[in-house]
Amino acid sequence: QLAATGSFIGGTYRWPDGREQDAFEATVEHMTGAPVKYPEPRYDRPIRMRVSAYRPVATKDEPGLVVRRLASFNEVGPDISFVEAESGSKMPAGKSCRTDVRFMLDGEAQFDGREFSGLSCFFFPSDQPHDAITAKSKCRFLQVRFGTEEE
Repeated sequence: QLAATGSFIGGTYRWPDGREQDAFEATVEHMTGAPVKYPEPRYDRPIRMRVSAYRPVATKDEPGLVVRRLASFNEVGPDISFVEAESGSKMPAGKSCRTDVRFMLDGEAQFDGREFSGLSCFFFPSDQPHDAITAKSKCRFLQVRFGTEEE
């Protein structure tokens, strides 16, 4: 509907009167009929993390997996970890009450009968079973989780 009266250019929306607005805000405002309300900021500047400065911790139940727990923000996340998987190791199958997004940064892996390489993304919605990810070579993952264990 917005595209019929204005135009989307990059991440902005240009209204018919020439005014520009963030595309997300314009879409939400159009859908809800109200301005977007943002919560009070909790952080006063961007947070930069150096993965190599975090201690790697080997997992007890999954040989060949090393986890660096980078940060946990807010009441329901995101919780951010860096996972290194040796060839032949598995990120286990399961079902979690949390939403889990795993970005494979490099390497080759198998999931759900398919082969993946390079930059790939795996999305596991909460309360849905999922297969294991098997590393076919050394892989590195950025893992982001949302939700709480108590849900």
